[in-house]
Amino acid sequence: MKTFKTFTFIATCFMLVAYNNVAAQCSTPTGLSATIAEATSMNLMWAAVAGADDYTINIQNGPDNPVPYNVTINDVAGVTYLATGLSATTNYKFKVRTNCGGDHSSWSEYFFFYTGFEGGGGSCDAI
Repeated sequence: MKTFKTFTFIATCFMLVAYNNVAAQCSTPTGLSATIAEATSMNLMWAAVAGADDYTINIQNGPDNPVPYNVTINDVAGVTYLATGLSATTNYKFKVRTNCGGDHSSWSEYFFFYTGFEGGGGSCDAI
């Protein structure tokens, strides 16, 4: 009976170590940011995650944006994405998760952003 308990304990420990190694490979992205590309498009960015195969992005309408918007983009190869077809001068938010080794991380925290002004162009300076 002692041999069976020892085997079960060792097998359980091995499974936990294997599970933790898989989960550790797929870290949640950090460092989210956004810059204006045009009045209705934004460059969405985040920090690279070691071991990432690709990323999944979710963009939604933000505070004070009554128009429902919820788009998920799969298989994003790099750490930037040009979000197009957005409404000008409107609040949005996005989050990212890492895909790696057939698994994925948790979603990042939301990053809130505001699209460019009608007519596009220009830049914003800190006041």
